[in-house]
Amino acid sequence: MIAAVAMAFVSCDKDGGNGKKTELKAEVKMEVPAELQYGQPVALTATVVTDNALTGVTFVGVRKSGETYEVIGEDQAGTLEGNVAKVNFFADTKEMTDIAVIVAAGKKEAKAYFPVEKVAGELPGTVWFSDPEVFKAAPKVATHDNDAVTYPAPNTGAGCDMPSFFSMHGMKIGNEWKHVVSLSEARPQDGKDVSFAFVNVLENTAKQPDNLAYIGSQRGFAFCTASKLTAGTVGRQCDAYEVDGHGIKKMAEQDANFKMRLVRGSWKGADHWNEQDYKFIDGLYLRLKSAKTDLEKMKAYYELGEIQRVMDNATLVSADSVPAEGEELTAFGGTGLLRQFVDFGPSAKSAVDETWRAGDYILFRSARTVEGQETPKYYYGIMQIQLIPDISKALNAETGKMDNIEEINNLFGKPLYVGIKTQCELK
Repeated sequence: MIAAVAMAFVSCDKDGGNGKKTELKAEVKMEVPAELQYGQPVALTATVVTDNALTGVTFVGVRKSGETYEVIGEDQAGTLEGNVAKVNFFADTKEMTDIAVIVAAGKKEAKAYFPVEKVAGELPGTVWFSDPEVFKAAPKVATHDNDAVTYPAPNTGAGCDMPSFFSMHGMKIGNEWKHVVSLSEARPQDGKDVSFAFVNVLENTAKQPDNLAYIGSQRGFAFCTASKLTAGTVGRQCDAYEVDGHGIKKMAEQDANFKMRLVRGSWKGADHWNEQDYKFIDGLYLRLKSAKTDLEKMKAYYELGEIQRVMDNATLVSADSVPAEGEELTAFGGTGLLRQFVDFGPSAKSAVDETWRAGDYILFRSARTVEGQETPKYYYGIMQIQLIPDISKALNAETGKMDNIEEINNLFGKPLYVGIKTQCELK
């Protein structure tokens, strides 16, 4: 650690608008590590000796040139406990040579500078926020495989422009990075970086128009990874078909590694929710207000890492042990398919079981291979379910099952509103 003591000098504030600068007489002491990690926080404590009552403190990265200091970082507000100032300071620029501490007592201000020998490392990732975001479940997409009259040539078919797919790490569509994409955007890239699809389950979409086959046991909305699209009770073969040599399942890396974990609210009763988990995720989501500036993104990335530190990393296998082939390294768990309802179809033998509703959270985890490392790098995110399309007209009033085919078809294209705050790779 570098033990640094600095005497304050004249404030930049003006008193009463008359151009006269006011000076706070103060001495500031603070220890700073010789090396800071880029984009990572370090707990700093500054002690201020002054006869004035302090009203605020700010920390910021600066670059020294000769006898002057240029502000090159973003202001980071600290907290005060009497004359002790604290902050979780993020090294938000590699060019800083010092950390400036600006203490205020009303209109009086003082600054002190503390040298930083080095800012090392690289950013571990970035974040993407969208609140609200819209998904729409796409209707059956016509291809040669399910509509040979319209598309007589094999390996041909239509696209779909509805926002049905989510990419945790983002996909470059033209000159834009997008996280919610359509089949028409994802299929030409062979599904690269596709995480999950939002679907409305109704029929086996592989069948020709004269041979319709409705799924009888499982119906309704669901989130599913690419490998689940063609499952017998999901039936979205129309999304997975190869058209013009491209298919959405070819490069869906997260298909094997992407997991979703439901964090349900209390609506289903004490046996079906974890109060500690829900309050932790709810509080985390609400704390994450913005991710527009570089500093906000760094802070948000670190905050989202709490999902790993609290809910996953806490039960990682020992660093000295070697997991067996196929053994899960963490305790995150999760699934590749989350239905809104289970046994919602008219032929289901069991009672309808509601799985998620508005107000619940779905956590994401992506495991990405890192060159030269045996274990993957994990990324985490949160999706809050906010508003679900009204399904009441599709239900049988007596059985509660979803059996009104016309009204189920009317649910395609209806908006599902969510909020998403997630870590992602740097591009």
